[in-house]
Amino acid sequence: MEWLALSIVFVATIYFAIHYPAFRRTLIFVAVGSIGLAVTGAAYLWHDNWRTEERRQNASKLISSQQIQIEGLALSLGPYSTKLTGTVVNKSEFELSELAIKVLVYDCPRISFDDLIPSESRPEAGSADTKPWERYKKAQEDSHCGVVGEGVARASSINVPKGQKRAFEEYVSLPRLPDMKEWSWSYSVEETIAKY
Repeated sequence: MEWLALSIVFVATIYFAIHYPAFRRTLIFVAVGSIGLAVTGAAYLWHDNWRTEERRQNASKLISSQQIQIEGLALSLGPYSTKLTGTVVNKSEFELSELAIKVLVYDCPRISFDDLIPSESRPEAGSADTKPWERYKKAQEDSHCGVVGEGVARASSINVPKGQKRAFEEYVSLPRLPDMKEWSWSYSVEETIAKY
């Protein structure tokens, strides 16, 4: 039904444009005006985005990661989601608007040299016997220690005034984590953006 109505409007527009010069001038005026408005709108949006990005870049330099303290940070690994919770303390002179925390998950069963090689079979200092050390090195390599997951938690509207603290709860995307027997994790503050 809509196609029929659009077809009739299209055919009528072509007919009137061919037979009536005033209608043709009006169509040209409307087309030029529409193109002008579209170009003006696109230029305004581009300029606004550019200014916003410039303000954001400047705001990211106002607060250093050393001025942000994280208290009680906890990582909960689940089958469908990974949650990072804690409290942010803003020790800077500016209001903290956004925060990004990088999370690394390690799967590293701890193998100590003492557990692997008893003291009575250890080589003496300066000895040429390197077999116990080679066994320890091979055991470490076989344990596949290392980073098995990496993600960034972004608190995009945390809004912590200077000198205050605020609790947060963000989800971290850690895709395809393997089955882990003994895991640990670490974090680092990657990005701090002041209110702009």
